[in-house]
Amino acid sequence: LSELEKLAEKDEKELHKFLKKETGRSSVATVKKMFNVEVDDQTASRFRTVCHGDESLWKRIEPFAGLVRTDTFGYPAVIVSGSVYVTSGTDRRSSGTHYTPRSLTEPIVQYTLEPLVYEGPAEGKPKTEWKLKTAAELLELNICDMACGSGAFLVQVCRYLSDRLVEAWETVEKQVDGTPKITPLGKLSEGGPTEQIIPADTEERMAYARRIVAQRCLYGVDVNPLAAEMAKLSLWLLTLAKDKPFEFLDHAIRCGDSLVGIHDIEQLKHFSLKPDNADTPLFKGPLDQAVSEAIELRLRLEDMPSNTVEDVEAQEKLLAEAEDKIARLRCAADLLVAAEFWGEDAKDTQEKIGSAGVLAERYVENGPTKELQEISNRERRGQRMFHWPLEFPEVVVKRGGFHAITGNPPFLGGKRLSGTFGAEYLHYLKQWYAPASGGVDLVGYFFRRGFLLVRIGGIETLIATNTIAQADTRVGSLAVIQDHDGTIVRADRSVRWPGNAAVEITIVCICKGQFEGVRLLDGNEVDSIDSFLSHGSSVSPEQLVANKNKCFMGTNIIGEGFILEPNEAQSLLETNADASEVIKPFMNGSNLNSSPLQQPSRFVIDFGTMDLTSASDRFPACMAIVKEKVKPLRDKSKRKTYRERWWQFGEKAVNLYETIKDQRCVLATALTSKGFYMSMLASGPVFSHAVGIFAFDDFGHFAVLLSNAHEQWAWHVTSTMRSAGIRYTPSIAFETFPFPETGKISLLESLGQTYFEQRRALMIDHELGLTTLYNAFHDPECRGLGDDVEESVKALRLSHKNVDEAVLASYGWSPQQSSSGIELEHGFHEVDYLPEKDRVRYTISEVARRELLKRLLELNLERFEDEKRKGLHDKRKKRAQKKGAARKRTTKKTVRTGPTLFGDDDEEGG
Repeated sequence: LSELEKLAEKDEKELHKFLKKETGRSSVATVKKMFNVEVDDQTASRFRTVCHGDESLWKRIEPFAGLVRTDTFGYPAVIVSGSVYVTSGTDRRSSGTHYTPRSLTEPIVQYTLEPLVYEGPAEGKPKTEWKLKTAAELLELNICDMACGSGAFLVQVCRYLSDRLVEAWETVEKQVDGTPKITPLGKLSEGGPTEQIIPADTEERMAYARRIVAQRCLYGVDVNPLAAEMAKLSLWLLTLAKDKPFEFLDHAIRCGDSLVGIHDIEQLKHFSLKPDNADTPLFKGPLDQAVSEAIELRLRLEDMPSNTVEDVEAQEKLLAEAEDKIARLRCAADLLVAAEFWGEDAKDTQEKIGSAGVLAERYVENGPTKELQEISNRERRGQRMFHWPLEFPEVVVKRGGFHAITGNPPFLGGKRLSGTFGAEYLHYLKQWYAPASGGVDLVGYFFRRGFLLVRIGGIETLIATNTIAQADTRVGSLAVIQDHDGTIVRADRSVRWPGNAAVEITIVCICKGQFEGVRLLDGNEVDSIDSFLSHGSSVSPEQLVANKNKCFMGTNIIGEGFILEPNEAQSLLETNADASEVIKPFMNGSNLNSSPLQQPSRFVIDFGTMDLTSASDRFPACMAIVKEKVKPLRDKSKRKTYRERWWQFGEKAVNLYETIKDQRCVLATALTSKGFYMSMLASGPVFSHAVGIFAFDDFGHFAVLLSNAHEQWAWHVTSTMRSAGIRYTPSIAFETFPFPETGKISLLESLGQTYFEQRRALMIDHELGLTTLYNAFHDPECRGLGDDVEESVKALRLSHKNVDEAVLASYGWSPQQSSSGIELEHGFHEVDYLPEKDRVRYTISEVARRELLKRLLELNLERFEDEKRKGLHDKRKKRAQKKGAARKRTTKKTVRTGPTLFGDDDEEGG
């Protein structure tokens, strides 16, 4: 209300613009009408009721009464300052959060902490030689859950550590016959007046162990303040002791966004999130002194018992003092991150950082804290932050990080991040967790943040989805971690979520630094685990210049209104023959995988790059349809270009159509599908963004892309869907794939054509789409199809085997060519990249698959190094080449045409 009043007083036009944006209204005029609503006596009475009889408040609201919605009881939705109200929250599915049952937390916590509580596991010693560490060493451990929710992992850590602590106490007692008393640190009692003695009673001893572990060893963070309180409650219930207050946990369970904020005190000292190349506008002295004093106070708090209410009050006082020491530093960190978060571009960001740095320096030195807090709150704009070295300085600054980080952070596909949290949030994550593209799952950023916060020799174990080892998420998380001395020591790639939910998870355990112990992949001992979570090299493939601009995603039209049914297209063409220039067949993934003829079933209106006037004058009937069906939705789009150029496709895929304009045919695959199926199609249609197009029109390349060499590469490096299937990513799967030499590919032409014609005849004769056909292809019994089809499918398997062997020979890796050749061993094998019900496939053996992938990776890196030597990966040279190509494209204009309807030309083109 106060914000509306300030805008109304300042400038009525600005108020109307603000309201148009906030309410989502189509125009300022619509907003103005909302101010002209008359308030009758009944409505005014209801306003006074919800204002709790505060007449002055009602008079403030009255000018804006037309803007106020009614609640479910028909009363104006006025929320009085300081009152409690109910609103809709975020459901678990959209926020990517799930409560973790004990059947998962228990084993995860055990194998995370074993290398930390015992001497032996990390050194590779057999279990019989493991030795439990002392009580003092156990109580030095710091374990954190960065997205603790209601505390499931923290509770299990407390259980596990307290059990080990009791064992350590018992070990000391056995050594001295149990006569002297034992202190919590496992020392013999010296009889001091303030000395704490562990209880003799078994139940009391366990309760005491849990309380001291909860206070000294556990840390948790959650962006939801209620979740943080629930985590405390969970630990209070676990550590409940007779005649004692709840354990003090406010210093260790905190609220904030674990991903947004500084992780290293050097960032604040230099006032930069990348301090290596930064100036130092903040004074070092006040910062170090304040942090040191806060650490001392928090350590005193940590050592204090919580046996009485007075003890807890004393702890609260110490925490308040520690908070006061770093209050201005926290505000300074807020200003730094806010400048990075809300900067509109690089120049604006640097200007904001410079201004914030000057302001922070002045206030940190001697400014009033409350005033600085008001400034930082305003600059944060409601974005929660969490500055690790300030919130937990005794761990991050003094001890060098956490011994272990574990938990179940939220999962959310990278493409959904901006829609859920805002474009600025995604930009911040991509910027400060680089290299990270927009496709990185939210859980990948938690892996990165956790690895930064764990100390050398520490362990990070998190639950993720299977995408953690695939495509952009792998590249932006596990691959980066391995490049920075992270060692994956355990991975369980496909664990079914307990209960009825059809969810499969992946659990990854990482050691920061070297690890000499046993490494387990799906429970089996292996020598190493790579970022793909497979038993192989940790090296990632590189993109090859030779493969650039040869594989494309189709057109993302952004608007179903562009699409026409055949009868609509026919009607338009009959009244305007010239409309064939903009009415084109539209090929989607379903046509590709479900239709025996693999032909488009609908059409699309494609104005290309025409301006609005030209398109309207030449094709008025088509424009009328687009204006009616597309424009209203485009007007609501967040993207300016979509709103302003509503008659054009959202993503026109210009490079695709420019590349294939002289080709009669192209190779194609559905980018999201149950399996990877390669097809050859006519090049005339507009292709959906769900279709991947390969700019080849020969059967040699068809054979290579169809073969297990490329298919296994694709399954290995790109994403798989949680239910079943593949998400083929051209930049990752195709641009990294090392093809055989060009002369060798041409020798595969005949085999590729034979396979294509054999498969096409099978599909047409028996009316089978690719999905149905390959279901039978991978089913040993060909269930659901007749005997005649089964024999044809068997023949197709033989042809596929012939193609695989020929492609292998084109690389020179055939057993007939060398004693070190790969025996492919075709047959029905179980694969680990699909759910259990679909894991049996007709393919090459696992041994052959691993060797083939190993050699392809070696060839990829060899080709990459060769391209580097030739200067093909020089950024300046590539930019110059791109500019030259762009100038060439502007010198001529190509108008694509396609068949008017599905006629003979399409049939002949295949």
